[in-house]
Amino acid sequence: LLKRKRITTIITTEKSHGLEKKEFDQYDFMGDGLIFLDRVSVNDLDVFLIKVQKMRGTKINGQTKVFEMTDKGIVISLDFSPGIFDIR
Repeated sequence: LLKRKRITTIITTEKSHGLEKKEFDQYDFMGDGLIFLDRVSVNDLDVFLIKVQKMRGTKINGQTKVFEMTDKGIVISLDFSPGIFDIR
């Protein structure tokens, strides 16, 4: 019904693991898209991560990106790798 009426829906669930572990539940198969959000601590800083796991009909690269919430919305910036915030 929702797809037929072209209604966009968002279902939010909580995972007991981070992006590093691919573990799916029944909710992950209900929608056309799957976006993971995560928070990790790097050098005592909270870093927020986003990864598009699937988006039917759309080519995705599957890379984990750093994002932040601003007054203008979500800003996606760097590709994430554990060493990008190392202070030398």
